[in-house]
Amino acid sequence: MSSQATAIIDVGTPPPTTLNLEKLFTFNFHNFESLDSTKGTFVISPSIKCFDHEWAVTLYPGGDKNARDGMVSLFLRKTTKGSIAVEFALIIRDNEVTNNRTTDEFSDNVPEWGYSDLLDRSLILSPSINMLNNGTLTIELRMKSDESKLCSNLIPKNPCSTDLISLLKHNEKSPSDITFHVEVISAEKKSYKRYHAHRALLEKFAPSLASLSESYDNTNPMVVSGVDRIIFGAVLRYVYGNSLNNVDWEKESKNLIDAADRFGVTTLKIEAEVRHLKYCSKFTVDNAVDTFLYADSKQCALLKEAATNFILENAVDILKSDAFKSMPGDKSLMSEILMGVARNKKQRSGAKPNDYEAMSVNELRVRLYDRKLDIDGSREMLVARLKGVANERKSEEMSNNDAEAS
Repeated sequence: MSSQATAIIDVGTPPPTTLNLEKLFTFNFHNFESLDSTKGTFVISPSIKCFDHEWAVTLYPGGDKNARDGMVSLFLRKTTKGSIAVEFALIIRDNEVTNNRTTDEFSDNVPEWGYSDLLDRSLILSPSINMLNNGTLTIELRMKSDESKLCSNLIPKNPCSTDLISLLKHNEKSPSDITFHVEVISAEKKSYKRYHAHRALLEKFAPSLASLSESYDNTNPMVVSGVDRIIFGAVLRYVYGNSLNNVDWEKESKNLIDAADRFGVTTLKIEAEVRHLKYCSKFTVDNAVDTFLYADSKQCALLKEAATNFILENAVDILKSDAFKSMPGDKSLMSEILMGVARNKKQRSGAKPNDYEAMSVNELRVRLYDRKLDIDGSREMLVARLKGVANERKSEEMSNNDAEAS
């Protein structure tokens, strides 16, 4: 490979450039074969600056913890604070080996995106394929900011004050009036984790849990089964105003959807749904139908919409899949697909500003949230609420006009 260096020298003031102009960077990982190939061990590049952030490329010569055996992993990491959505591709130069471009939102909580299974290590080391140049693995990074993704799906604010979290500690200054025993099942024995709570808060922020526990108190604890103690504890902390910054969303988002739905913590269910869609829902022909049915059962309208869109784009293959052939006899999936087609046609042809049927689930939720209305439920329920508000407004306007005329 040529050792010639290239530099760009500006004479005078360069014209302003747009933020989303594609940027190109090249990284040389020298002596690739001698790099530690223990799984989980990585090499990180020096930082580069792009789109007002600093970035580095992280290479796992033996794969990260999620990689299949024998694979090389490669990730793009944001090393500065803040959030930005970026379209990027990581390319092994001169060998036409590249992963598809992907757009992801890099944040303080999720600063890194990339590929656990980039390429088989044996292929990179193979002399016949010649991916290494004098032992150097060259990675090309192409980046483009995606301003349209900067406004992500609505995550409602936790309605409780964070000051309430201190009440979870059972003490004389804040005596509880309900106790929960959550089953902890181990190989040795069954035991219980104890949680104290306050019925008034549960009635306000977890009404289903309050209803389930109405015949229990501190002297007669309610035994909770079917939910992990860590998940139940996270739900209670949320009810008392705590943000769930330490949750492993990739692992626990679906469990939190189930628990929040069961106990009536609507805003947590929606947050877990958004996190699940972001971190866990890699749709395939085999799982899209199951995801649709799960989302439908939990009234997770955003997840259901995403599954429907994937099904629309891959309808031919999905109709042939075993998952579709074995799905229940109801026609909800087919009707949702047909409505999805209709929405897409409206969006392409230019829908009217208040055509709620053509709006995405996130748009519907944002409008309801701004009006301080319930944002939980199916797409049909969200549309019905907005139409109800519009009809009430029309009735008020007509009444005012009649009053002025008289």
